[in-house]
Amino acid sequence: MLRLLAFLLLFILVVPLIRVLIGAAARALTDFLGKGGSRPRPEIGGKLHRDPVCGVYVSEQSAVKRVKGGETLYFCSEDCARKHGQTMGNS
Repeated sequence: MLRLLAFLLLFILVVPLIRVLIGAAARALTDFLGKGGSRPRPEIGGKLHRDPVCGVYVSEQSAVKRVKGGETLYFCSEDCARKHGQTMGNS
């Protein structure tokens, strides 16, 4: 009975350790091979502009841009740009 308890205790302690080691080895291998699955981050920064539809401030690099009447408008998303186009079309 004591031998069984010792085996169970050893099993409970060793299995999580093996899982951690295998996970670390897998992450190291994917990083080494360059297939980590992480996408490159877009450049964020620069001047901020206010979205005329929802009021969110967006950077020039990440904004959806539309030119209307010689003025560049900056939107946070295609949805806001589309909404603005619909309201401008109705007037």
